[in-house]
Amino acid sequence: MGYKIYNIYAIVAIATLGGFLFGTDVSSLSAFVADERYLSYFNHPSSAMQGVIMAGMPIGALFGALGSGSASDVIGRNKALQSALAFWYIGSILAITCQNTAMLIAARVVKGVAVGATSSQIPTYIVELAPDRIRGRLVALQQWSITWGILVMFYVAYGCSYIPGTWSFRAAWAIQLLPAILMSSLLPLIPESPHWLAQHGHKDQAIETLEGLLPPDEVAVAISDLELSASRQESIPFGAAVRQLFSRKMISRTVIGVSMQVWSQMTGCNALMYYIVFICQMAGLSGNTMLISSSIQYVVNMAATIPAVLWIDSAGRRKVIVGGFLCMAICLSLTAGLMGGMGRYTDSVAGNPHIHWIVEGPAAYLSIAFSMLFVAFFACSIAPLSWIYPSEIFPLRTRAVANGVSVSTNWLMNSLLAFYVPPAFENIQWKTFLIFATFCIVAALQALFTFPETRGVPLENVEQINMQLSMWQLKQIHD
Repeated sequence: MGYKIYNIYAIVAIATLGGFLFGTDVSSLSAFVADERYLSYFNHPSSAMQGVIMAGMPIGALFGALGSGSASDVIGRNKALQSALAFWYIGSILAITCQNTAMLIAARVVKGVAVGATSSQIPTYIVELAPDRIRGRLVALQQWSITWGILVMFYVAYGCSYIPGTWSFRAAWAIQLLPAILMSSLLPLIPESPHWLAQHGHKDQAIETLEGLLPPDEVAVAISDLELSASRQESIPFGAAVRQLFSRKMISRTVIGVSMQVWSQMTGCNALMYYIVFICQMAGLSGNTMLISSSIQYVVNMAATIPAVLWIDSAGRRKVIVGGFLCMAICLSLTAGLMGGMGRYTDSVAGNPHIHWIVEGPAAYLSIAFSMLFVAFFACSIAPLSWIYPSEIFPLRTRAVANGVSVSTNWLMNSLLAFYVPPAFENIQWKTFLIFATFCIVAALQALFTFPETRGVPLENVEQINMQLSMWQLKQIHD
């Protein structure tokens, strides 16, 4: 098998470079959407066209996530991640050399395929290697890696903005190749999922992986559990796996997995991150002050993920999800109240003809502060759990495909919102925040009444979780 790395944190650090790539793409455009060189080169795109450009990546990710589950089941979790990076290389080259808006959109779609595949299969891969006691923490590192990608790329783009001409944005997009090259170099050094190996008849390799991952006193029990799980979880074709997801026995899990991904986007957090520059313009900021203020949101996003990484396995899943949605709803409502009550209509803001609302004075700074607090609540609750929770609730035979389907709905909503937010800011202004607040409240109610607790449940026993729980049963689990 050659040299392999078996330290679980090193394995996760390498695998979650895929999350770092995703993060770089979130902020690779946000630093330039108000830059005159970008606007001039792409013929001053309308708010609708800018939405299409932004939506290119999540549209590609939708198809990448849908196709990755089948690929992961056939060739393995690790090789599926390696294969996905080819799309990142092609998309990055298209972006660097783009000549017009159509080529930029195509580049983002192709890169999106890689993002969708990695974002759906990295959690699947991690949960199948992680000890149950720290499974949540390790998958949460995927989100932390995303936040680092967003933060680093924003400052890279800010630095590149001082480069003359179109290389201001081309250079930033070229730098996105570096983490992909690093990931491609390191993925062959980490092991394949022992669950996948056992399921596909590679028992000796699965045992070797477990012996490398676990302390000697835990290996025998892990091998026994793995053999039992593999004997009950035969590999099934993609079509059969999809049909099982919508069977009477599995539909509750599918609804919960899809809902978690959908609501994570309907909070508006990722969409608002794409257009944080617009929010700062509505608060009366411009120039370097606007860009630096925008970057603070990315720092908050990264820092606030740390509590989730440290405490998610002790805090559990359900109450963090419910509390996160409710706190986000409060922040969004306060932001809307400040902007609506203290702001005014205007023909344009900072030369941007698509922004027609401005709030000034203390209310402006308070609205930005509540936006930052909103991001903090998202980062320490819904953001990591949107990757953790769906990857835990499906049995092995459908896990890769199920996570692909669940994550694809994330990207579907992401693409729709990327298209929706610019016209929303243009036409309904501050009311956009109220719409997202309403979605947060509905999501909290669904989680309260239908989401079971999965903390510490062994993957081999996941089918024993009752996914249609009464309030009395929920209380028993909580107690």
